[in-house]
Amino acid sequence: QLCTTPLYLLPFVIFMKDCKVRDAIIMFLTTFSFFGGLCVYVFPNSVFNTPYFLAQVRTMFHHGTQIIFGVYFAIYFRKKMNIKNFLYSLIVFGVLLVIAMAINLIGHAVSTETINMFYISPYFECELPVLNVIYNIVPYFVFLLIYIIGFAIAAFAIYWALIGGMKLGDIIKGKIKSKKD
Repeated sequence: QLCTTPLYLLPFVIFMKDCKVRDAIIMFLTTFSFFGGLCVYVFPNSVFNTPYFLAQVRTMFHHGTQIIFGVYFAIYFRKKMNIKNFLYSLIVFGVLLVIAMAINLIGHAVSTETINMFYISPYFECELPVLNVIYNIVPYFVFLLIYIIGFAIAAFAIYWALIGGMKLGDIIKGKIKSKKD
């Protein structure tokens, strides 16, 4: 799922030399993963529908770390926070979507289990809040376009919110320094 992509992508960030691909992955984790974590905190019912308390705690911790990593990466890699790297992160998102769709299609062909990676399977209803309504009222292709464009817009909004937060932090830090002078 989208929320587990940090588990697969963080090793690339850690072990890959500095390059455009690494910058794209960092930006993906900073924006798309942040958004995925934030969604669970905005719509926690999807997490709390299980009777297992430890699963609820683990899930909230996991999604909380996505938010923390997003903020941390934005600050630590602030020089890489630019529109070019955000556009490269869209490619990372696209590649992950293609992998998810391949798993959905192959999984449906070889298994009777519900396989719905990224909740974009054409065979199983999307369970994500808001998108589940859209899934049921538009043709699948339109749903998929809305999903892709919606996630890209949400990640772009996260990008600008993080940039704005860092600029506000710089302004506040500058005012504190000027009062000391």
